[in-house]
Amino acid sequence: MTKSIIGVVAAVREGRFLYLLLTLLCYLLFTPYLQGFFRLRLLYYIFLTITLVAGILAIRVNRAQTVFAVGLAIPMIISIWIAYARPSPFWMLVTGVITLLFLIFITVSILHFVFTTQAVTHHVIFAAVSGYLLMGFTWSILYALLELLTPGAFSKAPTIPMAQPGFFIYFSFVTLTTLGYGDITPLTPEAEAMVVGEALIGQIYMTVLMAWLMGLYVSRKLSEASREDSSG
Repeated sequence: MTKSIIGVVAAVREGRFLYLLLTLLCYLLFTPYLQGFFRLRLLYYIFLTITLVAGILAIRVNRAQTVFAVGLAIPMIISIWIAYARPSPFWMLVTGVITLLFLIFITVSILHFVFTTQAVTHHVIFAAVSGYLLMGFTWSILYALLELLTPGAFSKAPTIPMAQPGFFIYFSFVTLTTLGYGDITPLTPEAEAMVVGEALIGQIYMTVLMAWLMGLYVSRKLSEASREDSSG
């Protein structure tokens, strides 16, 4: 029994970045269909909870990180469900702040793993893509908090319901990928600064990431070729 549990834990740890990536993609692509219906919104919050748990599992295992992540995750999940049961600006603010701290911690932990690795593996690829998606989710929380604290920071097309949870997720990823459809516009200097910051960091991240991974790949190939020459 103990060996079976250890095997399951080892399997989860082995595929942690893949699980995180899959949950992020599913959350991003499928949850918009759940937001417009009262009963399906429950599935939306369940999906959100699963995604956050996957984020905890993805970070490197050490006591300090685990304690800190769980310490943020527990009140965050509680506040998310309180906000679902009793929506109010106060609980939206509390949930937003805790979620922002949690996402920043998880994102930094994953990026630290990516940029301290010594070889390009599928784990690194999954972690790198997950880090990119987490940046988009992190900025969506920043936008939501800004709009909550200073209403009118953004304008929108009349057909877009700003009250839906996915509103700023959509805007964040449109900004991160520099698509810029123009259906949502920042109106205040703070909002404009956030938008510029996200667009710049998104582009810089992709540029640095590609250069970093390519450098590791080339270095590994040169090292392997050198060893083959020495053994030959």
